[in-house]
Amino acid sequence: MSEEADDRKGILPGGEAGLAFAETLAFLATAANGTLHEPKLYGTLRLMQALDRVAGAMEAAGLTDEALLVKAREIGARVTTLGFDQAAWEDFTNDAVQFFVERLHDTHPVSRDT
Repeated sequence: MSEEADDRKGILPGGEAGLAFAETLAFLATAANGTLHEPKLYGTLRLMQALDRVAGAMEAAGLTDEALLVKAREIGARVTTLGFDQAAWEDFTNDAVQFFVERLHDTHPVSRDT
């Protein structure tokens, strides 16, 4: 095997988990590019779709818990049903932020001493 081939291996795991992470990274890059010419609200839509994709990659790698997976799947399913209703999007994203911040606090409490 050539040195060039060794350099391409990188750190992503092989199999389903590596593929899921690679597809998520490609999605994020193409979404960033696509939003340059799309309506402003599409950026939010793409980020919310990314939550579902990241959760799928985490699941494939064995790095998620059921609560995160269920919420991310719910988000992934709802992004296509909200249309262009700005108020609905604000409520939807506020709910997602609250869930993930609470989940982070529950699983990784921050010491008030530091």
